[in-house]
Amino acid sequence: MFACKNIKVSCRTIASTAYILDEQTRELHKLDQIGSIIWDHINGESTVDELAYTISSKFEGDPVIIRDSVKDFINELADKELVLLSKEKFEGVYVSAC
Repeated sequence: MFACKNIKVSCRTIASTAYILDEQTRELHKLDQIGSIIWDHINGESTVDELAYTISSKFEGDPVIIRDSVKDFINELADKELVLLSKEKFEGVYVSAC
């Protein structure tokens, strides 16, 4: 599955912290440092597995546990509709969102 940021959110990363505003619910989400790194890597052109592998290479620890945690986090973002998942690559505005 490919992951992209939903175009219905506004986001900024300030001092290594990602802030995401869901424009429909007006809810503001503040991600911790690791969540912000994951958020910054979501680009619409990488699969969730590719993102998990990339992120796991940046941290020490069991890579399988890290990859599983990254996948779980991306699925949580998708459950909140901050991220969209698709079997196809995203193109255009979805790639450049946030």
